[in-house]
Amino acid sequence: TRVPKVNAEKVAKILAAAGGRSMYFDTDPATVSETYANGIPSLLVCQPFVVRPEWSNQKQMRGWETLVEEIDRQALAKSEKNWRELE
Repeated sequence: TRVPKVNAEKVAKILAAAGGRSMYFDTDPATVSETYANGIPSLLVCQPFVVRPEWSNQKQMRGWETLVEEIDRQALAKSEKNWRELE
């Protein structure tokens, strides 16, 4: 749903079920305002590409699969490295 008050109520229920206080992050200012008004520590998050257009470097965002492949590639390279050769 896009109704901020409903979203804030859902957040409150989830955090209550999880037990303990937590922080809520969102990109919707209205929902953050509602959750904050309900006493939930909240933070409004802004993606860099919407802050200022002149700061944009026109890079393409990487897909999740690309990031996972790179992490796997680095883990494999690290596991195959012979640390004794460096001594």
